[in-house]
Amino acid sequence: EIRMMGNPRADPSGEGRRMLKVHCISTEFTLRKNGGEKGVPFRIQIDTFGVGGKGDPPEHLHSASCLIKVFKPKGADRKQKTDREKVEKQPALEREKFQPAYESTVLAEVGLGTPGLPSPHSFKLLSPER
Repeated sequence: EIRMMGNPRADPSGEGRRMLKVHCISTEFTLRKNGGEKGVPFRIQIDTFGVGGKGDPPEHLHSASCLIKVFKPKGADRKQKTDREKVEKQPALEREKFQPAYESTVLAEVGLGTPGLPSPHSFKLLSPER
């Protein structure tokens, strides 16, 4: 859990941007003939709360999340290349179901349900097997 306090006066745009970098590597291996590593999926969810009054719990204002897969650096490049090739071979209607890969990820909004619970929304990574 990471907690960040924001000051609306310090960010007049109201965007409240925060950068988050994930430093970890995959340790899960595939059982295929040639071996290799498979990416470990992580779900990142950011919940935003307003400051509660005296004795009141903080008000849940907003939630956003994304699913990321973590690879060792060379494996990530190779995985992105093969994923792009797989998606490009799909018919146009199927390609629309995939979220493109970017250098940075914009989190998708999730409903204002209970914070920390899985979102009712499902996302497909560039890997059709997920």
